[in-house]
Amino acid sequence: MPIEKILWAISLYGKETKKGIVELRIGDSNVQCSPEEAREFALNIMTAAEAAETDEFLMHFMREIIKISDDDYNHLKFLKEFRNFREQKKRVIE
Repeated sequence: MPIEKILWAISLYGKETKKGIVELRIGDSNVQCSPEEAREFALNIMTAAEAAETDEFLMHFMREIIKISDDDYNHLKFLKEFRNFREQKKRVIE
């Protein structure tokens, strides 16, 4: 299913509040939020996408370059430690 059928965002204007609103459509559900909240949500998605690609690279590197087999769970320990490191760095920035 195309992503735009699952997750979509549109801009609205609140007649009563006189403020801009972002409506997120997720499946059959709609959620309205402020532009600031929408930006925070979008940043969260971008951060997760970047982390997913980094995780993929690390797993590829360990399997293909270092030749750690899937039966050896050290690569999962390494990935867990890397994720912990990434989370700690994130907290320092916030």
